[in-house]
Amino acid sequence: AGCTYVKKESIPATGHSYTNGTCTVCGEGEPAVPTYVTSVTPGIAYKLGMYSTPNAAEYYFSGTIINNYYGATDTNYGNGVDVYVEQTTGGYYLSFINSSNQKQYINVVASGDYRNFTIGSTASTVYTWDATKNTLKTTVSGDVCYIGNYDAYTSLNILKSSKLTDSNYLARFYVMGDGAQDAPSDTPDTPAVCTHSYNT
Repeated sequence: AGCTYVKKESIPATGHSYTNGTCTVCGEGEPAVPTYVTSVTPGIAYKLGMYSTPNAAEYYFSGTIINNYYGATDTNYGNGVDVYVEQTTGGYYLSFINSSNQKQYINVVASGDYRNFTIGSTASTVYTWDATKNTLKTTVSGDVCYIGNYDAYTSLNILKSSKLTDSNYLARFYVMGDGAQDAPSDTPDTPAVCTHSYNT
């Protein structure tokens, strides 16, 4: 007695509809999307990512090594660790800060016939820029090597140039927006997805 009930009904979210960079539904600005760069600059925060054609998705290095030689990845840009290039004699070192706030270098080592992706507290791999592929490469035991993978695999691995085929994809350096580079302290958000839930 004395209670008043109001029926609420959920309707599906409309989703964003952008015109000239602004959503006509809610007025939110269009989010920036990750783009790869065609050169690298020491001291800039990048994401080390690769686009997998078989999976139609972008994958970013998350800072974890699987089985001591695969780099774990995540499709969420914000979950990718910031990767830095450091100038050194003959090229660059690659590094990131792990979850324990320790600097880790991304190295490539020979293991029999294989070339493995590893991380450690000491830099042992010098990379040079490959302007034709917009990525870094290195030479290990006579093999020109790239960070990447093939087929539908999504972890970062090492590909010898002699094994490159059309099904390979190479890791490149990404930033948010139209090539504007993020400061090292920035933590870009993942491009937004409209999650409105309206009640009439």
